[in-house]
Amino acid sequence: MKFVLDHMLGKLAKWLRIIGYDTIYYKGNDIKGLMEFAQREQRVILTLNRRLTSQEYEIDIIQLHENKIFHQLKELISKGYIAFHEDQIFLRCLLCNSLIKSLQREKAKGRVPDFIYLNHRNFFECPKCQKVYWQGSHLQNMKKTLEELFSHC
Repeated sequence: MKFVLDHMLGKLAKWLRIIGYDTIYYKGNDIKGLMEFAQREQRVILTLNRRLTSQEYEIDIIQLHENKIFHQLKELISKGYIAFHEDQIFLRCLLCNSLIKSLQREKAKGRVPDFIYLNHRNFFECPKCQKVYWQGSHLQNMKKTLEELFSHC
């Protein structure tokens, strides 16, 4: 499932990308533009906006009821919209949604802090925005959070 999230759900967009979902964060306030984008890209809209309906468009809209990020994720999990697949996590750029690729260690030098470069061997890069990623303790913390989140639903 591919998602487009309205301007109220930026944090949720990041977490859906972490889980591996193709997720676009639509920052504009133009409702018609959002609807047309979702239809053109065949994406499901996630929103907190209760007035958003798909009367004129052939799209699916999921209206969330929770305001806090982990409650929003639990809502999506409990309704069966998302699932946890360990082989799909950490594959997307958190900034632009592109699939990240392996980066030769030498090419990470000067692009990450020296301490990180000296203590890590595997690096990844977003081919679109050039953000560099590595498997630090934050990844383990996020993975643990996801496992707990999905095990309770």
